[in-house]
Amino acid sequence: MPVVLSACAGLSSVDTGSCDAVSGSWACVSSAPAFTGLPNNNNPHTPDLPDTAAGEFDRRHLALVASDRQRRIEEANGIGTNGVNADDALDHADWKRYRRIARSAGADGGRLAYSAGHANGNTQRNYDRRWRVARQVIYLGGKPAGKDGKVFSFSSIQASTAEISFRSTRAEPLQVAATCDGPADLRQFAQSRTFGAGEALSFTVGAENRDRLANRISPSKEARSCVIDVAGGGGYRDRIRLVRDDNRLGVDGRYDVCAAPPLASLTRLEQAFYADRWLSQTCLMKRQKPRLLPDARDAFNAKVEMLLGRRLDDAFFDAGDPKAPLDFSRAPDLDFIYVSYLDIKADFTGKILERLLRHHAAKGTPVRIIVTEILERDKDRALLEAIAADYPNVELQEFRWRPARGSAYDELASGLYKTHHIKLLAVLSREKGRTMMMLGGRNLHDGFLFRKPLDLTRYPELHTYKGTNGLSLNYYSNYSDFEIEIDDPETVRTVIAHFSTVWNRDGETNVSPPFSIATNGGKAGYGARHFISVPYADGRALEKYYVELIDAAERKIEIVNPYLNPPPAIADALERAIDRGVEIVIIARVNLHGDIGGKLLTELNELFVEKFAGRITMYEYLEPGVVLHSKFLMIDEKLSVVSSTNLNHRSFLHDSENGMVFLDPAEYRRYKSIFETYRAGSRRLTPDVDIPVRYRLLLRSKLLLEAL
Repeated sequence: MPVVLSACAGLSSVDTGSCDAVSGSWACVSSAPAFTGLPNNNNPHTPDLPDTAAGEFDRRHLALVASDRQRRIEEANGIGTNGVNADDALDHADWKRYRRIARSAGADGGRLAYSAGHANGNTQRNYDRRWRVARQVIYLGGKPAGKDGKVFSFSSIQASTAEISFRSTRAEPLQVAATCDGPADLRQFAQSRTFGAGEALSFTVGAENRDRLANRISPSKEARSCVIDVAGGGGYRDRIRLVRDDNRLGVDGRYDVCAAPPLASLTRLEQAFYADRWLSQTCLMKRQKPRLLPDARDAFNAKVEMLLGRRLDDAFFDAGDPKAPLDFSRAPDLDFIYVSYLDIKADFTGKILERLLRHHAAKGTPVRIIVTEILERDKDRALLEAIAADYPNVELQEFRWRPARGSAYDELASGLYKTHHIKLLAVLSREKGRTMMMLGGRNLHDGFLFRKPLDLTRYPELHTYKGTNGLSLNYYSNYSDFEIEIDDPETVRTVIAHFSTVWNRDGETNVSPPFSIATNGGKAGYGARHFISVPYADGRALEKYYVELIDAAERKIEIVNPYLNPPPAIADALERAIDRGVEIVIIARVNLHGDIGGKLLTELNELFVEKFAGRITMYEYLEPGVVLHSKFLMIDEKLSVVSSTNLNHRSFLHDSENGMVFLDPAEYRRYKSIFETYRAGSRRLTPDVDIPVRYRLLLRSKLLLEAL
């Protein structure tokens, strides 16, 4: 049977026109381009893009988008999984066009085709191509606003289409009536109807309508605002004004052109640090001396201090009451807040954070929160959606990845465990010393703050955990972790702008633009770079980066990581380092009982110990009842990586990640002191492990290995 291709795979009808099922696969029947954001020409070098830094950045971005479109067509048709050779089978105009564009931006790991010569430092630019589906969600059912109503800002930055979906936080259905000052579409699953300026449109939103396609308003480019009236049982009434507001805060749409030193003049480790690659990175930022936060209470207090202006005393923590009074008299005036974590739990940690965010939301501060939807339990979801419903200036993204229609079973299964794993709390303020950020390995969960679960039964809307050692999301495990805090305003603004590329990703595919391109002309020096990895959209660029760093090591590699399940490319790089005599020291907590899926993860760690402990120095952290959750990679006493990245398949294949990379011996020495603290509480490992046969057989499964 011939392969039937789809340029529609994973795309919405706004991009593709209508799609019909053909022989069990999808094929576009519209004559419109499958993706309007890409140039429609036959030249592989896309000559309509100018030979400038802006043109090269555009080419780079379009290559990422086209590569994703090409991959989705292949996934939907089993290419690479059913023995069909793509070059022989894919006689399809859109697939060929995507492949041409995907190959147009040059090779990974070096300078792009364009070179600015001797640039005068790094420069900031704005990217304005309309290429994506912009998706936002309004949560209805919150406390009613005053007579002027609430304001929800919707953004069409870089968007060919903007969609605002509606979700209810109430049990009973809500009736929604809307009018816009320009044409708008009402989209309900596959159906769409256009309403003219001032024409009323109405629909019902129930608690069960959580599908992103259930009820959506898509304002036209001419529409600047809409008025939304909401009605429900018991006389409930609320009004929300939708206002188009593109980049009011100046954090969206930015990219940077880096003046970087010629690679030929650098050592191999410096080349890996300075290289331009598909991995999304900032330019070199100045030398940092972050505040190091290995202590759990100090780290949580650092977050509190960013939002409250003061620390909580030990008595507050010892009382364990998440609703105890908070003193807001020294709370800073903040202009913007980002909260990005794997999850935020409805426990002491989450409730304190929610109360702090509510204070700033009530003052009108824009707040952006992103968590992983599939890890949310009902109480977690209720906590976060309630604040978004009460304050539309709090925008909540509940991340969920969706595979292309028709994908192979392993790709479909990965939709159950791909997560948003970027850890970042960042605030902007006009007050001196108040612009700050934190990143590292911690999640927002009581297991990162308290040694034992708190009894919160007096607050039924919050979790009282029961320790488990299985796959339950109600598990409780105590973690030892590490974060850093940076208060340099320029660095914080750069990282916020960098993360905004993820916030403003394509709503269909999660593809983001890159953040920087490099040109020759800079000078080598010590400093830091922030990276963001979205492996299914950037060609697993973080995996390639880690391989480059390990291959660049000449003397020493030091690693702290809880999960020892590296993908083959990284395991092979470690083997090469061993062969050339590089000293490798790894500290981990091999026994992960108590962590979610802890038994499987423990046996997986032991397989790594069995393979490597006889040839490298390995330690197990021994603090009783504690999982060492920190994530360091340090090379040759010069380069240090502090990140959210686990040394497992998931981090390099499925999960979004972020981190700071420091090229600075002085900074390395600071992390080395933390490393030695961990080593002092550890025991040396040998390769002698006892792994039951059933686990050895089970962990041969490629699908399972890649999910862990």
